[in-house]
Order: sequence, then structure tokens, then C-alpha cells
Amino acid sequence: MILQGCASNPHDSASQAALQKAAEDLRSATNAAANNALKRKLIRRLEQAAKHTAAMSTQNIAAAQGARLYNQNPTSQEELLESCKEVAEAIPKLVHGVKGTMADVDNPSAQLALISSCEAMLQPGNKMVSASKAAIPTITDQSTSLQLSNATKQMINALMELRTSLLKAQEACGSLELENALDLIRGLDDELIAFRKAAENMELRPLPGETMENSALQLGAISKVVGSSMAQLLTAASQVLDESRSFFRVHTGYFSNIPKCIKAEFIASWGCSQSSVVSSSER
Repeated sequence: MILQGCASNPHDSASQAALQKAAEDLRSATNAAANNALKRKLIRRLEQAAKHTAAMSTQNIAAAQGARLYNQNPTSQEELLESCKEVAEAIPKLVHGVKGTMADVDNPSAQLALISSCEAMLQPGNKMVSASKAAIPTITDQSTSLQLSNATKQMINALMELRTSLLKAQEACGSLELENALDLIRGLDDELIAFRKAAENMELRPLPGETMENSALQLGAISKVVGSSMAQLLTAASQVLDESRSFFRVHTGYFSNIPKCIKAEFIASWGCSQSSVVSSSER
């Protein structure tokens, strides 16, 4: 319909504006679809790297424990087992992160959990690799030493792939924290609507073990947290406003050649936009 309108009346400004808006909407939708497809691809790759790292970590831990009877240096063996313990504690979080994105790859919370668990694996994994390298020369049994050496090499390759996949996923999913926060806010909003309807219909019921006194204490504590958070938000918004004003004062020289009427309009629109930030925070 828009194309037909422009074809029949190419000089009509309303038709031209509608066509331009339709083209921008199409471009935005196409970019969003491409970005989502790229995110899925990189998250899937990160899943595979995380699975491989978990498997190689388990193999390295088994080889390290098997070297206990043949390591002539008790100190290096103790450091190796301690690093293995840290890796063993990180593996369940890594597996949980993989399961989350496998169940719902487009969920920002699941993506963020996977990325966080992969980040948490790198430091203890590298520590275990270093401890394994230090222990290998002091192991007297040749087959045990070879087994630990091979497991360490495979662990190194797994960590390298994990780091590469993690960096690419972080680059593609840079706004995950904001998206996750928005999802949480939407969920809380839905809960509030449901609570309001239940209250209007006199259908609110206490949970098992809840009493009026405990509920009143919880409400008071939560109100204090909300008040503190709102105060921090208002302070941050005020700081942004002050910094913007300082920037404008410093750079006023750049506007010296602009006509006064344009400068006045710019200052007015800028002031309104900054004031709206503070007003929104106060609400």
C-alpha cells in the first residue's frame, strides 16, 4: 500500500515519510534477526567449548589423583590436588550454565549464566595446568607421568578454545545485563499486577509459616532497600546532569559561529532532555 501510494503520488511528503519509516523498520528488523542468529551461533559454540572443558578437567583431575603415589615432591602434589579441588567446584556451575542455554538459548539470563560460569572456570583451570606442569617432572612412574602430561595438554587446548569462544560471545552479547534486568523488571511487574488483582478480589492468602509480624518486618526491610536504591539512582542522575552541564560549558567555544536562534533552540532542547532524566529518577 505504501509503495502504491508513493508510485501514484511521488511528490507527496506524507507518502515519502511513510515509505522511509517502513524502510527503517525493515532494516531494524533485519538487523535484529541477524544479531539474534549470530548470538545463537556463538552461544552454541560456547556451550561446546564449555562441555569439552568440563570433560578435560575431569580427565586432568583423575590423572592428578593417580599421580599421588608416584610424586616425589609432596609440596607440588599438594598444590596440584588443591588446584584440582577448585576446578572440581567450578565444574557443576559450568554444567548448569550449559543446561540453561540448551533449554532456552534466547534467554538473556541463561546466556549471562553461561558466560559467567565460563569466566569462573578460566582462573582455576589455568592454575591446575600450572600445577600439573610443575608436578610432571617429579613423578617417578613413566606411564603416570605421561598420562598427566597428555591430560594437561588437552586441558590447555580446551581452555584456549573456551577463552576464544567466551570473548566472541561477550562481544556479541554485550547488553545481556541490561536485557536480563529488563526481563526481571517485566516479571516483577507481572507479579505486582497479579497481586493487585488478588487483593481487589480479596483472594490474598499467607504462605505456609507466614505471620503478620514477620510480613511487617519483611516489608519494612524491603522498603528501606527500595528507598536506598532510589536515592542512589537520583544521585547518579544528578551527577550525569552536572557532568553534561560541565561538558557544555567547556565546549561552548565550538558553538560561537552558530546563529543565536539555533543555539537557543539547542540549549532549550538539551535542558529538557537532561531534566527528564532527573524527573524520571525522582518518580
